[in-house]
Amino acid sequence: MGCPFGTGASGLVLTLLSWHFDAFQQLSRVSVRPMTSISSMADMHEDICTTAERKRAAMIILPFHKQQRLDGSLETARTDFQLVNRRVLGDAPCSVGILVDRGLGGTTQVSASNVSYDITVLFFGGHDDREALAYGARMAEHPGVSLKGYSVLSET
Repeated sequence: MGCPFGTGASGLVLTLLSWHFDAFQQLSRVSVRPMTSISSMADMHEDICTTAERKRAAMIILPFHKQQRLDGSLETARTDFQLVNRRVLGDAPCSVGILVDRGLGGTTQVSASNVSYDITVLFFGGHDDREALAYGARMAEHPGVSLKGYSVLSET
């Protein structure tokens, strides 16, 4: 089992995520505790789910397995991360969010008062979708955040 670390930044990704979460934390009463863990790819999903259960996390946020190129197209960074995401989605003791980070146009830190975000929530009708919509609605309380919700209906 991997060893979670709750202190210090582990690379640029964690630093950028911390900036986003700090801004969100300033706008709401939600506390965010980013964590990193050293795990093998085969065991990573178990470590994530076990740590979330032990810490009684309300939500796990995972990075999307594709990255945006300079030309705007998406490329799969590593397919093994896609498998980790799928396994976490299947085994998580709490809600799971997949963060699709398109950046802020560089590594410059932006203050919470100068944010401008467009958030999209896909709604299929389940409990997790309602929770995601509620999170989106809370974020949209900030004047620099707009929320679009799309309800996906199946034909029966």
